[in-house]
Amino acid sequence: MILKALSDYAERVGLIGGMDVKERLVHLVLCIDHDGHLLNVAPWILLDREVPELKKGTMKREAGKLLRMPEFPGVNAGGKAHFLADSAEKVLGLFAKTGEPIPADGKNPVKAFEHYWKRIADAFAETKDAELDAILKFRDHYLTTSDRKESLAPIVGVEPVGKEGKLAFSAKTRNGPVPLEGRTITFKVGATSPHVFAEGSPLRDFWKAQFKRERFVEQPADSTANCGVCLVTGDEDVPIAEVHRTLIKGVPGLPPIGGYMVSFDEMTPSLRSYGFEKGWNAPVSEDAAAAYALGLNDLLSNRETRQKLGGNAVLCSWVDINREAGAEFLTILNALSADAVSKFIEEFKNGRFRHAFEAGRYRSVTLAANGGRVVVRRWLDEPLKEVVNAVETWFKDLDIEAIEVPRKAEKSKKRKDVPGTDSVTPTVEPSSFSSPLSIYALVGTTARVASEVQSTTYDLLYRAALDVERCSPQALLAPVLQRLRIAAVEHGNAIRFHTSRFALIKLILNRSEARIMSEDRPLAIKRELAETDDPAYNCGRLLALLDDMQYQAHQGEVGADVVARFYGNASTFPANVFSRLLRLEKHHRAKARKDPKTVAAAIAIGRKMDDVIAIFPQSGPRAAPDFPGVLSLRDQGRFAIGFHQQKAESERERKARKDARLATDRDTTENTATADPE
Repeated sequence: MILKALSDYAERVGLIGGMDVKERLVHLVLCIDHDGHLLNVAPWILLDREVPELKKGTMKREAGKLLRMPEFPGVNAGGKAHFLADSAEKVLGLFAKTGEPIPADGKNPVKAFEHYWKRIADAFAETKDAELDAILKFRDHYLTTSDRKESLAPIVGVEPVGKEGKLAFSAKTRNGPVPLEGRTITFKVGATSPHVFAEGSPLRDFWKAQFKRERFVEQPADSTANCGVCLVTGDEDVPIAEVHRTLIKGVPGLPPIGGYMVSFDEMTPSLRSYGFEKGWNAPVSEDAAAAYALGLNDLLSNRETRQKLGGNAVLCSWVDINREAGAEFLTILNALSADAVSKFIEEFKNGRFRHAFEAGRYRSVTLAANGGRVVVRRWLDEPLKEVVNAVETWFKDLDIEAIEVPRKAEKSKKRKDVPGTDSVTPTVEPSSFSSPLSIYALVGTTARVASEVQSTTYDLLYRAALDVERCSPQALLAPVLQRLRIAAVEHGNAIRFHTSRFALIKLILNRSEARIMSEDRPLAIKRELAETDDPAYNCGRLLALLDDMQYQAHQGEVGADVVARFYGNASTFPANVFSRLLRLEKHHRAKARKDPKTVAAAIAIGRKMDDVIAIFPQSGPRAAPDFPGVLSLRDQGRFAIGFHQQKAESERERKARKDARLATDRDTTENTATADPE
């Protein structure tokens, strides 16, 4: 199923017909005449391109230009070379670091040099192309012996380069010396001609046929010895790939050369079922084997369709009938605003992606590496309509009232010890960093620092966002709560600013409890504070109010607050903590009510606290409330939500009082100014 989807994608975007050419970075063009001699006026053309300079927000020039050049047919291992464009070692037979001639010792450098020129000689023998003839004459004039290579001195040599004047073997261009190490060279024949293999060159047709000969196993037209039924396409009597030759690149952990999604180990008996050899264990046609790999490489090379998950996995995402629509998903799951989410939903349901929404399918695959093999961790293939609805549900489940960081803390947000910030998830609202509801912010709540987040955590949240029915992030509840308890010790009541933590807890609770098929299911958590008799939720509310009362009693001058000292125990063993805290609260309430500045707030907080305490059962008229003894993980999650939502309501009411006071003062000032005759 995966291979079929990737193969269809490659065919839809037109990768199959053009697999013989590839955009490669070419740095230098060596200009010669039709007799193979160097052009005297300008033997080198230095290619460059504009690239963005992200830090400065400007564009800059960098060496190298992307040109459509011949793709290597298979694995470019040691001792082989590309057709027409390659490094100085393979083109000139000179080491790019030192400029010394490559010795004829039979090792890979000399093999690659010989392979480069054999390709050109074979191509000329078949095509009789005049440009190839000129390039071969250049070889005869300058490269056949060490003495002749010395005649290249006018165009190459060891030169001082850069500000420090470091010596390097370089091409002597009109713009100064250009180091040849890591540079790709191709040819141009004649002063007015384009480079060889440019658009319209007859060599394009030659290479298409040559690529197919080298890339696939040739067999006579009337032979069926290597033919069979392709498991991917269902086609019959097609050439079967004994080995899948196209390497997959871009998966973290693979060797630089790449790896394979499908491979066969001859030393493993289980991979040789019923005596079949290599690819015949799972027959895939040569065309399909190339197509799925080309499709996957295209997805992996495009920033809009791939998303790295931690340090050792990557997720690819696409829509079968609309390439642009598929690029929207990885962006929206890191959306910065509610407006962006609304626009995303509207684009699919009533906008430019409406057709894809009705008829398309969404696909995503999560990949990792094991040695030289590509490992498929997860695969999703669903109707696009269901996935868009899942994303809409995802943000509804995450929606929770955020508490804005005070300006004073916001100015110091870079300091690790500032309340309301931590080393994993930025908490300054609204969005000076990434959105608190983005995947990156959410996964950061599960670990101490971002580098410790497991790639499986990223993957789990992506899948939970895209597949409501079959993927639940319930496994993340324990680590999120653990990090929340640690954050409470470090930051005290400033954990109320950690929107990402509470949003993820809300989502996990609602989704996990929705699966509980019973009439006494716990409450469904809404965006704002709820009136409920749920003990765990109300314990969280009570702790928030106790902290508010302490703040009023000490007028903000609190060292280790109630949250820092008691949140961990209160959220797990409430009965052991709250009786003591209520005794302490009596002193805080009495102190706050003595001060005219805090008496009104103390009375309001006290009334709320009494209302919450009254919800808990009591053994007698004057007995202490009966708090729960132990809270389960889900209970601890509801405790956290109760704490946060009580804090959010208190903050909302505080702002409302402040705004009302400011409005009153403004009216008073205006009335005074009106009454003043002057």
